[in-house]
Amino acid sequence: MFHNGTYPVLVTTDLGSRGLDITNVKNIIHYHMPVSAESYTHRNGRTARQHASGDAFVIVGPNESLPDHVLPDDEWHVPAKLDRNCIESHVATIYFMAGKKEKISKGDIMGFIANNSDIPAQEIGQIDVRDHYAIAAVPRANVTVTLTRLQTAKLKGKRTRISLVK
Repeated sequence: MFHNGTYPVLVTTDLGSRGLDITNVKNIIHYHMPVSAESYTHRNGRTARQHASGDAFVIVGPNESLPDHVLPDDEWHVPAKLDRNCIESHVATIYFMAGKKEKISKGDIMGFIANNSDIPAQEIGQIDVRDHYAIAAVPRANVTVTLTRLQTAKLKGKRTRISLVK
């Protein structure tokens, strides 16, 4: 869901920061300081993959100090009141209860959504098809209407359970 844009935030451990290969990471937020300079470098490296750029932020409590290997560029204070919608995604994920074993392909899902909703093919995001299910990223705007239309249509001649991933 992070990869297709539905969830704009991913929380991970140091192990995840080394093991996940995710492109286009814009920000890294350290809410716990890494135990070593090497771990700090690996975490921040997620924003610089394939000539990309991004920012690293460190959250420090009032009684904490930064280790020597962290050289801050600027200081920013969290506002007392935050807008809860500031990290809401413009992408929603639709779940299909059919997959490869039911002979469903990415093309089937793409055509089904494009032909049975107001979403043009170029606005349909990442589609993942697994053994017995599939998910597709679609624009969040009017997703309720889109879902209603898709639930009444047939995918490859069969009724398929379709729902919104929340």
